[in-house]
Amino acid sequence: MKHLKGLMIFTAVMVFWSATVIGKNEEVASAEQRIDEIDKDHRRLIREHLQLTPEEARAFWPVYEAYTAEYERFVKLRLDYAKQLSDRFEHFDDSVGEQVVADMLVIDKTPGQVWEKFLPSFLKAVGGRKTARFYQVERRIRIFVDAELSREFPLIP
Repeated sequence: MKHLKGLMIFTAVMVFWSATVIGKNEEVASAEQRIDEIDKDHRRLIREHLQLTPEEARAFWPVYEAYTAEYERFVKLRLDYAKQLSDRFEHFDDSVGEQVVADMLVIDKTPGQVWEKFLPSFLKAVGGRKTARFYQVERRIRIFVDAELSREFPLIP
């Protein structure tokens, strides 16, 4: 728990620091770098909090790798969308606004769909108790990643 709190504090500091120091065009690339920093500690935190047996680890980590690969596509989708949204600011009208809302609804549904898809595999790998603990730890980490990604969506003018 101490490490997770440290990661949360580090991420919060990075969010506020980067918001004041980095220019708008550099923010999306900077978010990718900050997310990479978080991901470096991600596996370590999961290992520490799950304390898997060798048998559980053999079953868990391949599922986790597949889950992460799919989730990473979602993160990239959100970053790409933030870049596109920034480019559209010059010509933002009601029709663009309607499309932005529709796109954001699709983007908001994606993480839950990824979690649901992999839930049976995690349950099979490590059982209900450790799967629940994994989702708690994962959710806390993803909240901070989501905060980073949210910053990249500029407010509509």
